[in-house]
Amino acid sequence: MYAVWLIPSTNDRIFLEKIIFNLAEKYNASKFIPHITTYGLNSVSLDELEHIVSNSIKDMKSFDVSTLNVDYSDDIWKTLFINIQMNSNLETIFKNLHKQLGNTFHYDYSPHLSLIYKKISDKEKKFLSINLKILDKFRINKIAIQEFFPDITKWKLVKEIQF
Repeated sequence: MYAVWLIPSTNDRIFLEKIIFNLAEKYNASKFIPHITTYGLNSVSLDELEHIVSNSIKDMKSFDVSTLNVDYSDDIWKTLFINIQMNSNLETIFKNLHKQLGNTFHYDYSPHLSLIYKKISDKEKKFLSINLKILDKFRINKIAIQEFFPDITKWKLVKEIQF
């Protein structure tokens, strides 16, 4: 199973990794690469997915995404996350992927960047959502294919494509 991720530029990735890694240490959670999941789990072959992903960003350049706020939920995959404002680049990539992968898996696209995957109290999540300082925007300069495993520590990027 694979997911398609958008990866922030090096400086933004380092900024976000500090937040993710600090939260992981504080709450004994797994560390992971900052990303915006652009298309959820699908089971097409890696070669086919690589072709689809490459076509989905054809002629695109790196771009900025604006942040809206830090939010939280009871969903483990959205324990604490940064809401990302939809823009034309995000929409184009998703539509291009959906056109070719839509029949393999249903995925509702809600752009966000998760900061921790861990069950923590609503009180603690609310405190963090109010007090974490984030940037107003991030630069996206890569799309990647991530091999998914239920164990986060086994996640790995199997293909990265620069914009």
